[in-house]
Amino acid sequence: MSVPGVSDGRGNIVSAPVAGSSSSKTSVPPVKATSKRSKDRSDSAPQSLSMRNLTVLIVDDNSVIRHTFRAIVNTSLAPRKLETVESGQIAIDLCKSTKYDVIFMDLNMPTDASSLDEEGHPVNTTAAGIWAARVIHKMHPESIILAHTSEKEEDVKDDCFKAGMSGFLPKTTTVPKIRSTVEELLAVRDIEALKI
Repeated sequence: MSVPGVSDGRGNIVSAPVAGSSSSKTSVPPVKATSKRSKDRSDSAPQSLSMRNLTVLIVDDNSVIRHTFRAIVNTSLAPRKLETVESGQIAIDLCKSTKYDVIFMDLNMPTDASSLDEEGHPVNTTAAGIWAARVIHKMHPESIILAHTSEKEEDVKDDCFKAGMSGFLPKTTTVPKIRSTVEELLAVRDIEALKI
């Protein structure tokens, strides 16, 4: 048995094995990632100077996806610091003391009784990632928050951008697309920082 993985950049989905199974490949067309700030670019984009000391947080309630995506991010971005957490509330708590350059945020995650929106209402599990992104964006507006989800883009893109997310990556996004999207958004962030 395998869990869905990401493409190897040649149109093949590389699945992460579940205990007791082997890797598998299935030929499917690559999925296009979108960014709020820029259009799709070539996977050969130049490396941003910011990539050298990148700090990354992955937020996903599924432990297999967290583990698999951690390996993918580690390979594709080689960040200086890479952490994973299983809920939006834990991500918010962690971001109170740590600023991350890039945060990959799942959208649908369980919440606990302490997860309240700005008006004091309990957070709906289908909006937990959007809520967490909004709170983290207020703390660290320079952090790049990417929705990393299996939701259909057209169903959630507007809500993601309103919450302060910088882009949208389906969970089946190609490894080169993850890197090029992050590089592109880091370059925009670096240019914006120079304007200050």
